[in-house]
Amino acid sequence: MITGQEVDFKNISILYVEDDMNVRKHLVTFLKRRFTDVYSATNGKEGLEMFKREHPDIIVTDIQMPVMDGLAMASQIKEIDRDTPIIITTAFNEVSFLTKAIEIGVDRYVKKPIVNEDLIDSIYKCAIVLIQKREIENKNIELAHAKNYLESLLTSMSDTLIVINQHDAIQTVNQSGCLLFGYKEEELIGTSIGDHFTESIENEIRGLKDKGNIRDIFMTVRTSTGEEVPVMINLSRLGESGTETIMVIHDMGEIRKLEEERNRIQLKMLSTSKMATLGEIATGIAHEINQPLTYISSFIQGLLSDLRDDTVNVDEISKELQISYKQIGRIVDIIQHLRTFGRRNELMMTPLSIETVLNNTLLLLGERIRLKNIHFTKNIFGNIPMISGNANQLEQVFINLFQNAMDSLSDGAGNSEIGVDVTSDRSDETVVVRFKDNGVGIKQELIDKIFEPFFTTKEIGKGIGLGLSIVYGIIQEHNGTITCESDVDRGAEFTIKIPAVNE
Repeated sequence: MITGQEVDFKNISILYVEDDMNVRKHLVTFLKRRFTDVYSATNGKEGLEMFKREHPDIIVTDIQMPVMDGLAMASQIKEIDRDTPIIITTAFNEVSFLTKAIEIGVDRYVKKPIVNEDLIDSIYKCAIVLIQKREIENKNIELAHAKNYLESLLTSMSDTLIVINQHDAIQTVNQSGCLLFGYKEEELIGTSIGDHFTESIENEIRGLKDKGNIRDIFMTVRTSTGEEVPVMINLSRLGESGTETIMVIHDMGEIRKLEEERNRIQLKMLSTSKMATLGEIATGIAHEINQPLTYISSFIQGLLSDLRDDTVNVDEISKELQISYKQIGRIVDIIQHLRTFGRRNELMMTPLSIETVLNNTLLLLGERIRLKNIHFTKNIFGNIPMISGNANQLEQVFINLFQNAMDSLSDGAGNSEIGVDVTSDRSDETVVVRFKDNGVGIKQELIDKIFEPFFTTKEIGKGIGLGLSIVYGIIQEHNGTITCESDVDRGAEFTIKIPAVNE
């Protein structure tokens, strides 16, 4: 016999319908000891009205009653709520009554005179079934909510989510996946995941067996139109058996477009900066070219005079010609390098010597530094390894740093200094370039801002604040770092570190 200790039945509500006042009073008193809410009615009509008003969990009713009998009431209650348990109590045990009760859907039958424990046992059994049904209904509601939540989540995801089975066939795909691949959901379900990639995604899926999950794989999706879209994929196993695989795919197409646009803008800014640089160093370059031209012009005028006077010294002329030829070579080097420097080039990286880049920079700026009466020192310490870089871009970096140093120095002061040291750091396998000057310096609170675009410490009209931001971007492109140490009236030191190339 069920005792009711396994389940808390206290909150189960009971409606007891009985026309005999004494029996009704006795049983209602007994039932209230077990249950919090116990309702009573004297006939089927009252019982039906009570049911509609109070919605009790279990009905206990006599059959033979005035106005409306128990079976008639039970029939109408079952039409309203088929799941409400009904227990009939009667002294009659005729087959016709029992058959009708079964047809109506009555749940249990208790004979009169009623044994209290028998009635409680029947109520408990009905309550257990009722509670189980409610639990199932609640679980179904929770599952429905979870299903709706999951469907909403999948639909709202901007990334593609795919579940594939052990045969690499697509089982589930969200709306974003359909848009990415260019197919309807029913067209994708059942197809092999490998058919939608240009690379072998199956090999990555096999690798999940040992790793459990794989993150940030870059691959290419082939859409229904044949378009190839770059994507980033995360893979993980689904469930304990691990026979299914979850794929989250992020469309990198827009990011690639943004990167291409960024590179285009960077190249444009670099080109603009180059033109501005050439304008600024034009005076120095003109002087650099004018010096050898002056020598050659003087030599030619002297030679013409000697020819007129018939005083030509062949040995002297041969020596002067060799010097003139060297001067012409100097001019050619400057012009060729100007053409190379001014050319628009892509961000191609090749092995190069940082010392060569520095020497080419000085080819353009050396005369300007001399004309400003700046004492310049260059130190190359040890055997400097090669780096992977873009010579044109790195030259732009050096020119910007030289120009900033020259701008910070007082013209013609006589004690102005710029120094460049090139070393290698074996601890992190980098090539280190340090630019130092003894100019006006930078305030400590501004050092963190100097690499920001459009930030400048120069006077209005003398700079727009793009130089160091371009320098910072170029060094980042070279997987390097650039830092600055400075203070007011103590000069500035910029340190560049770029990874060395293993030869």
